[in-house]
Amino acid sequence: VPPVVGAGYWQRERFSGIAASDRVVVHSAVHREMLEGMGVTGVEVRSQEPGASREKKPLKGGTPNKAAVIGDLAACDVESLGIVLPTQQAVYAAAREIVEEEYLTVHFHSAGDILRRALARARVSGADEGLKEPMLRMIRDVLIPTIPLLTLAQKLTEEGMEVEPVGEWPGERAAWAVDWAGVAVLVHVSPWGVVSPKVLEAAASGVAIVGARHESDKWEGSLAMTLGDRYERVEVRQFMGRVKGLLRGLV
Repeated sequence: VPPVVGAGYWQRERFSGIAASDRVVVHSAVHREMLEGMGVTGVEVRSQEPGASREKKPLKGGTPNKAAVIGDLAACDVESLGIVLPTQQAVYAAAREIVEEEYLTVHFHSAGDILRRALARARVSGADEGLKEPMLRMIRDVLIPTIPLLTLAQKLTEEGMEVEPVGEWPGERAAWAVDWAGVAVLVHVSPWGVVSPKVLEAAASGVAIVGARHESDKWEGSLAMTLGDRYERVEVRQFMGRVKGLLRGLV
């Protein structure tokens, strides 16, 4: 299984031909959990191998001043998701608000709690499985992996930082090629605990990588497990200040 995949990847039919004796390798604990939920057994989590860190190339004509954020994000608005019923739209809006408010702390296993609170916030009572099951998957597989990164980029911009979005972002052209010499810091958020190979590329290029302490840090394959001390984790309340400090060149 690739290190980063979209919500559409997790179709049961894709894995229906896997036998019990087959060898399946993933790069994160959550991907193993997704497969086990579809009856696939014997899944091995193999962390990606970070390359040796090189001395960062100097930027011609100045100093690095960008904060990079890496995402592989699909559109997640109600139209793109095909959410048309008023009740579903109300639950979607409430769930999205919750994820935005808690963008640095939500994680894969938060989906059930977010759904419960979204139903209450939207004043939906007596919801049956016909409503809850698809909304739970939407929260877990779409909102939780996507909204925190969109919120992060927005908040960094509001704080006056120059943000370089790397990868696939809704409404933007894909931008996977990066001149790491112009990037002062890579700000990492991964609610599923997955690691894009571009993060390891940044680390190998000598870019400082920082993120808020997160539940997923202790999961197999997470960036904390992969990079160790080369990934700086700070408390949530100190997070934005530390990003600003790294942009100013503070050690």
